Amino acid sequence: MTKAGRNDPCPCGSGKKHKKCCLLKQQNLPNLPNFDLLYRRLRETEGKLMTKIDSCFDKHYPFEAMGESLYEFNLWGDDQVDDFDAPENDYTFPVFRCFHWQADIYDTPEGCQIPEKIPAQYLLDSNKHLPELEKKFAITAMKSPFSFYLVKTVEMGKSILLEDFFTGEQITVIEKQAAIENIVDSMLFTCVVTLQNISFMLGTAPYPFPSSYAIDLIPFKEAMLKNNRVWSTELISQCDIELRELYFSFKDRILAPPVMVNNSDELIVLHQIEYQLFCPIEYAIDKLASLNKLEPSEGLDNALYDEDDEYNQITETTIHWLERINGQYISCAEITLKYDMLIINVNSDERAAAIKRKISRRLGKQALLMDDIITDIDELRDKVATNQPNDTDDFSSDDLLPEELAKIEQDFIQAHYRKWLDEPVPALDNKTPRQASKSKQGCEKLILLLDDFESRGSAPVEWLREQLNIE
Repeated sequence: MTKAGRNDPCPCGSGKKHKKCCLLKQQNLPNLPNFDLLYRRLRETEGKLMTKIDSCFDKHYPFEAMGESLYEFNLWGDDQVDDFDAPENDYTFPVFRCFHWQADIYDTPEGCQIPEKIPAQYLLDSNKHLPELEKKFAITAMKSPFSFYLVKTVEMGKSILLEDFFTGEQITVIEKQAAIENIVDSMLFTCVVTLQNISFMLGTAPYPFPSSYAIDLIPFKEAMLKNNRVWSTELISQCDIELRELYFSFKDRILAPPVMVNNSDELIVLHQIEYQLFCPIEYAIDKLASLNKLEPSEGLDNALYDEDDEYNQITETTIHWLERINGQYISCAEITLKYDMLIINVNSDERAAAIKRKISRRLGKQALLMDDIITDIDELRDKVATNQPNDTDDFSSDDLLPEELAKIEQDFIQAHYRKWLDEPVPALDNKTPRQASKSKQGCEKLILLLDDFESRGSAPVEWLREQLNIE
């Protein structure tokens, strides 16, 4: 059997290149004898150590210390502190409190004396009989700050290949849990601890984020480098508050209901607006020409003629309504004139209302509004998922509704990504993808975006990479 090359499709059938899939796993898996046994031993040590730290905390720290540490973990936000059921409280916060929290005497309540040591350090100083492995674990964990890691590959039930977003270091962590199968090309907020040549995650936050969220980390990453030569573990530790702030902002975003919006940030609602014309098509073309500010002659350029008619009259044409958005002209509507009908397709309620006003001003009584067929993609998707019939048609679950929805989404996606290459993208500092691909920072953002597209599975990612010359 021929060995797969680095740039060949991966033999596993993932659709990715071999170098971005199984080759990474082969190159980065730990090669240690009995590493399963060592890993279990380290995890058992973690449990025993945190139990001892908690006992020490309860004995030597005042009652107020728990509230103060939780308050700081949540960045002094009352809403989050009051959310006692927040999933971070189960594991992420305890790791923060045990290995990273240090009381600030200026923030403690008046009359309350809290030891100014990290709880793990307090235990080390007060208990000289800790097993050697527990001592090493505590020291290493205190030096392992929370950071953002990009998930590169996952070997189910074995390991995850992570890349520290700030340092670029790649590290393979042992991970035995089965609930990690859907985190490829995502981003985690966690600590990575390495002991006895084995690395594992500690205090992993409960929400994996799309890798595209890392784009928001780039300005912070570059700003910190202005006063620091390189990103280091020490620098990441100094930025713990800023990184938690970013984590909670990402959490708020991912918990918000997902919506599809157009390039004007308007909710996607498909409208097919139909008018009956009481004038020749030539008259309508002349009146609507100003809608296309770049090509006013588009209606005549696209015209189809009745060759059997002695006057060779126009029977059909298409005109686009263009508006300047983010510095570029964008198509906001497609207008089709065919015989005595005028049909308009737009993708939001706002654009539907605007084009109706424009048609009324230009054609007046020469165009009579006949229908406005509205298609809400999210509602259709929900009905398909629950096998509900359409309210206005007698479709069964085996009828055309899923096919119609698939066609609507496919047409939308195809048109979107053709235009996307040359439209300003807010995540790219309002540059087009083609423009962004010409700079190092732009390429870094594009790689994150395309990785996120790939994980979602709907975009033609390989084609986009070829167009942008990005590996």
